[in-house]
Amino acid sequence: MATVLGTNTSGDALNTKLCALAQDLANVAYESIKFAAYVDGQGQSGLQAAGMDTAGATAFQAATDYLKTVAQVFLGQVAQTPAFNFSSALANYIGPDPQG
Repeated sequence: MATVLGTNTSGDALNTKLCALAQDLANVAYESIKFAAYVDGQGQSGLQAAGMDTAGATAFQAATDYLKTVAQVFLGQVAQTPAFNFSSALANYIGPDPQG
C-alpha cells in the first residue's frame, strides 16, 4: 500500500478554512474599529505623550483611519468611492509583501 504524504483536500476542509478566514477577517475588522476609536480618543497630544512627534502622530492617525475605513467597508458600514488602494497607503506599515 502506498503512503500518502500531505493532506488530501476535501470539501469539509475547504469549508472549514473559508469559515476560519472569514471569521478572522471579521474579527480584525471589529478590532480595527475599536483601535481607531482608542487612537481618536488619544488625539495628537496623547500620541505625542506616547513618544511620537507631531508628524509621526499625524501619520499614525491617518494609517489608523485607513484601517478603520477598510474595516467599515468590509462590514458594510460605509461605501468606498472612489476606488482607493489601501494596501499602497499602508505599505510602510505592512512591510515587505507578505505574499512574496
